[in-house]
Amino acid sequence: MKTKNFLRTLTLCLTLLLMHFVQRAAAQSGDDTRLHFDHAVPAAATSVPYLKSIDLYWQSGQHAAWVAEGQTILINNTAVAVTCYFHEDFTRMVFDDVITADTPCVAENEGKVSIDILPYYFNASSEAIHLDYTCTPLDGNLVVGRTRPATGEYVEQLTDITFAFHNDLLTPNGIGPMELVEAITINGQTGLVASVDCSHLPPRLTLTQPITADGDYTIVLPSGLFVYDDENWHLTNLNDITLQYTVDSPGFVMTAAEWCTYCPPYDCRIPEGYTAFIVPTVKPGEIVLEEIGRDIPHGTPVIINGSRPATGSKVGVERLGTPPAAVAESRYLFGVTGNVSETFYYADFYPLYDEAGYLYKLSYNKQGKDLGWYFDSEDGQELVCKPHRAFLAVPHSLEGISGTFRFVRAEETGLTTPQATTSTARHAQPYSVSGQAATAHLPHAILIADGKKRLTH
Repeated sequence: MKTKNFLRTLTLCLTLLLMHFVQRAAAQSGDDTRLHFDHAVPAAATSVPYLKSIDLYWQSGQHAAWVAEGQTILINNTAVAVTCYFHEDFTRMVFDDVITADTPCVAENEGKVSIDILPYYFNASSEAIHLDYTCTPLDGNLVVGRTRPATGEYVEQLTDITFAFHNDLLTPNGIGPMELVEAITINGQTGLVASVDCSHLPPRLTLTQPITADGDYTIVLPSGLFVYDDENWHLTNLNDITLQYTVDSPGFVMTAAEWCTYCPPYDCRIPEGYTAFIVPTVKPGEIVLEEIGRDIPHGTPVIINGSRPATGSKVGVERLGTPPAAVAESRYLFGVTGNVSETFYYADFYPLYDEAGYLYKLSYNKQGKDLGWYFDSEDGQELVCKPHRAFLAVPHSLEGISGTFRFVRAEETGLTTPQATTSTARHAQPYSVSGQAATAHLPHAILIADGKKRLTH
């Protein structure tokens, strides 16, 4: 019995092995049932801006080696010549002409392209291949995908701007007539202010004179400036391209009330006459301001006190070649070091404090008066912080009664001790930094006590 089973198993193995060699020999001799189409790139039944080539993939481990002599493919039932390049995993068909929505053979039926590859076009292939595409017109609208610096960013100055486009097929490799460069506008001013270099990608816009003055700037690159031109088709951009920036030179913006926030993007030293404070701790009913002097480590959010320059609100800072001494953690004061405004939500701070609370920014009220700590949203749960500014995140248990904060200087009010922050004082008539009665949502009070400045309710 065992001998019979062994012989049966041996016979089966030999049969399978023989079939394998027969099939392999048949495939090598040109068996037309062995080559079967798998997929194409671009994928069939998709929309494309144009057709220049198509990669054809076959079932795993197979590929076409040559094209049968005298065979053609059909595009919309019209015989068209193509050139085939054979690779290990796919076959590339390259059309003699670029097929677009404007091509005569596809102009009808809204740019529909029907491609038929007949049986036996490729060696050892017995199946027909049918592919459908839709060619969409190239409308010339160039959409900027990214810029460096990023559009909308705060920068110290504007000199060179590089940019790329969403659709790489429409990336320009040249620009229009050079006189069009004069049509570039900056804040509506037209003139020979910039040059555009598209000889290397990404394209680069270079301003003739760097912009260093603080302010908002809108740069418009007009239609007709960019040209995509190759041997098959020519395209100029039909739309204006708008880039927006805010030039923000090194320094902080001091208010007339002589208080501001700052979060430097580099190690810096503020001028004499100004003092920086951090917020390392918060006690029930008060936020402690600890003086750190004039040297501020990179990315440290601080509150600065000092006079406002007679010529404007910007106070310049000195960059430091070596890092200053480390300072204590400013746990309740946060800032934005980068060059783009950021949105914050108190929910993100909840794990830090393990309780609800509010976000406050230092600003004037809607009437432009009474500098203080205000909600940026109706409920104080959301806040937009500008670049290089700081804000407060205060847990509810240390907040006191919302809506009764005031921001005063001790020398103007005679308040010199923390006892001034009793519940009676909280509910008394609030005052602004200038000592005038305030009528809007008011900030914490800044008091001087025991040589320290405290921000209180």
